[in-house]
Formats: sequence, C-alpha cells, structure tokens
Amino acid sequence: MMQTDPITVLAIFTPAPGARSQVLEVMRKYIPRVHGEQGCDLYCIQEEEKTGRIVMFERWASEHDLDLHSQGRIVDELNRALDGLLVGSPEVTRLWPIPIGDPQRGVVRPAY
Repeated sequence: MMQTDPITVLAIFTPAPGARSQVLEVMRKYIPRVHGEQGCDLYCIQEEEKTGRIVMFERWASEHDLDLHSQGRIVDELNRALDGLLVGSPEVTRLWPIPIGDPQRGVVRPAY
C-alpha cells in the first residue's frame, strides 16, 4: 500500500579510492535539479568523517513523489554519471516518521 505521508530517505554512497572529488562534482551537477522536482522537501548530502562515505538525506512530500523521482530521468543520469566512481551500489533506505515528543523536533522537516 502506498504511503501518502511524508517520507525520508537515507542513501549512503561510498566513493572509490581517489574518486571523492569526482563523486562530489557529479552530485553538484544533479542535486540542484532534484530540488525542483515535485514533492522534494529536502535533498542534501553530508560526509561521514571517519569513512569518507557520503550520506544523502531526502524528504519527500509522499511516497508517490519519491517513486516519480526514483524512476525519473535525473536519477538515471545521476546513476550513470556515478558509474565506476563508487564502491558497490548506494545503500538506500526508505523511512517513515514515528513522531514522538516535540512536534517540531520529533520528525525530519525541511530546512526552510
């Protein structure tokens, strides 16, 4: 059953040895394009200091919007551009909120 609530995604990318700057350059090209997609509330990257893995946080207005993004041209182009620059495939996990405590701090929200 398709969820209609906001959905968060955690995606982890492991750059191949020596490919970090190339991976970031690819992401610099595609991330701004994703920001304009329907339902994109948050799409940002962070770096895990000890391992150098790049962690992407995404928040979509609905699972439907996420599915459109996942099956869309931008993701296809991004994946092709990252081919050979990563160790393995990105680890992608879909997460649904379990609000607890303060409504402003108990769920992932967009930065704006």
